[in-house]
Amino acid sequence: MKKSLSTRLMYSFMTIIIIVVVGITAGISYLIADYFFQIKEQELAEKGNEMGETVEAFIRLQDRDMLYRYILAVDKLVGARIWLFDDNYELLAASNYENVQETGENASMKDFLKYGAPSQQVLQESVKKLDQDMKSSNLSYRIKVILNDVYAGKSFKSQIYHPYYKEQVILVGVPYTFGKGHTGAILLIEPLSGFEKFLRNVYIYIMIVGIIAIIFSLFLVKRLSGMIIRPVLDMKDNAQAMAAGDYSHRLQVHGDDEIAELGNALNSLGKDLGDYIAKMERTEKIRRDFVANVSHELRTPITIIRGYNEAICDGMVTDTDLIQRYRGLINEETVRLERMVRELLDISRLESSDPLTVSNMDELPLAGIIRNVAEKLSVRCVKNNVTINVHADDNIKILGDG
Repeated sequence: MKKSLSTRLMYSFMTIIIIVVVGITAGISYLIADYFFQIKEQELAEKGNEMGETVEAFIRLQDRDMLYRYILAVDKLVGARIWLFDDNYELLAASNYENVQETGENASMKDFLKYGAPSQQVLQESVKKLDQDMKSSNLSYRIKVILNDVYAGKSFKSQIYHPYYKEQVILVGVPYTFGKGHTGAILLIEPLSGFEKFLRNVYIYIMIVGIIAIIFSLFLVKRLSGMIIRPVLDMKDNAQAMAAGDYSHRLQVHGDDEIAELGNALNSLGKDLGDYIAKMERTEKIRRDFVANVSHELRTPITIIRGYNEAICDGMVTDTDLIQRYRGLINEETVRLERMVRELLDISRLESSDPLTVSNMDELPLAGIIRNVAEKLSVRCVKNNVTINVHADDNIKILGDG
């Protein structure tokens, strides 16, 4: 299906805008996410390092109740779930205690924010249940892989899908020391649901801007294509007119850009072709008039020569003086005819546009040409008492126009 230039321009602009919008969206998303993850990971790592000394003190004092309450307070402050492990992959404490029954009611984090921390018994049951859930699933293996790096004294930072929370999270693990040469691990886990919501809002905003840009581009392309296509269509009409033989059509040129230069070139071409065609028509008229005049001029001496020659040959004239007079007239008309033919040959040579090249030359016998010329000049030679002796080798060939 044939598509117009304006349609192709519109598709091109829309494609460029879509590519730009997608590229900007991807770039902004990457930069925002990268910046957010770096800041959040650094913040969680710093908070984990700060927690290390306090956790070590509570473990040394064996105050498990204060340890639970401290972890819950940090959870509330930072907004991240906290899992505390000893040096033997055992879960000591955790800040999440959902689905644990206390006095017949759910003691969730929402309850903590409203009513304060639950009892130590509830917290212990929560940690025990979390530890059982973790060990009964493949989560245990993944946690051990992370804890191995933390026990080795390295800080672990990553964005992963957490099987327990069933969503993307930022997970940061930092080591802490307790006792003599014992190294534990603090895992801080922050869900990315809030950040993903922020990214969705960014995508929606960019999508709205992109749609507005596409709509605006339609008007822009329509105007721009009109500025470009209209002169091109005029040039097409002008070229078709010249192809049909009308060289009087001229383009209206505006500005000094490439389109204007092309329009001026077409106008100049039309003028030159018009002048050339007019010149050729004048030349053709002159040629026809010339041929007509030459035909008339050639017919006159030929008629005279033929008439006088037939009179002499038929014996209609017997008077010697009259015969001699007729011969004189025939000679005069012959000279006149020779002069006219010579002029025609000179004109023909001047008008000839084909140069003499190897491709249009023939192999000619030089001896034959010389004998032919000598024979034609024999009458004049006798009249002027000139003798021509021809010595030519018949084997000699030349290239030329016979």
